[in-house]
Amino acid sequence: MGLGITPEGHYNSPVVYELFPEFAWRKDTVDLKSWISQYIRRRYGAFSSNAQLAWDGILATVYNVPYNINRQTPDNSMIKARPLRNEKARTWSSTKQSYNTAELAKAVSKLLDAAPECAPSDAYRYDLVDFTRQVLGDLLPGYCSVRLRRRIIQPGAVPGKAGRF
Repeated sequence: MGLGITPEGHYNSPVVYELFPEFAWRKDTVDLKSWISQYIRRRYGAFSSNAQLAWDGILATVYNVPYNINRQTPDNSMIKARPLRNEKARTWSSTKQSYNTAELAKAVSKLLDAAPECAPSDAYRYDLVDFTRQVLGDLLPGYCSVRLRRRIIQPGAVPGKAGRF
């Protein structure tokens, strides 16, 4: 007998893969704040108050998105969108985020501040890159919209002619 999980929709989320199997052995609910604190120490090989603050922000943003009727997930980024799909990576989901993207950016900044204690850990560097990728993906639609508006209203622009951004 064994234990297996196939959490469709969680992609490559190490924290989810770490927590899920524990439910088979637990009778009580998980005190997530305490569990995350222990997880940080196990995953990064050190404790950092900045890493703790970062994970508080991560839990309040991307890991607090309800799986609602629209099936909105934090992973719907323009970076993953196919051309001519209205800037959507998935046809069944919008590009509007269901969490505060500025708060996630603050959390990633705190995670970067944890480097003095945590940088030797491959897992720390993986998380830093993964959450930074999410923040950059969140910023891209606004950046592209500004660039497109500037191009469209640029004096001397030829209507219908593609230009450089």
